[in-house]
Amino acid sequence: MAPTLYGVIGDRVVLGGLRHPTMHPMQPLIGGLGLCHVRTQVAMDEPPAPLAVELPRLTESVLGYVEVVSESTPVVYVAWESDGQGAAGWRGGQLVLGPLTGDSELPRHRVRRPDEGPIDAALGWLGVRRRRGRDRAEAIGLLEREVWEPST
Repeated sequence: MAPTLYGVIGDRVVLGGLRHPTMHPMQPLIGGLGLCHVRTQVAMDEPPAPLAVELPRLTESVLGYVEVVSESTPVVYVAWESDGQGAAGWRGGQLVLGPLTGDSELPRHRVRRPDEGPIDAALGWLGVRRRRGRDRAEAIGLLEREVWEPST
């Protein structure tokens, strides 16, 4: 079963050092990565980010956080719901990947196994490798929890 997830994934040290009112504290993932989950109750009251394709819970203030963090390290925003996925990647304060959704054409690879969806493609762009036949989300521990948002 897919997790419910709205958050920013990137370098654990960088994400752990930056706080934002719309984001929960960083949760460690495998491979030196971390996840800062969007405070969905806060994000529900904010305007969506002005992107060509809207990603769930990516608001103007979350986008501001992503742009600031991406000045220090590449990051991806991921939205994973029961009915689909979306993802995008930023580097140097600029959107450079996506937004990708279930309707997007995913990046093509000549030799490697094709990406299994927007989140798999975004994690690949971030440098995550598959391990022992697992997809990238499983390789970094995203599938270990059903719901990522802390209850506090």
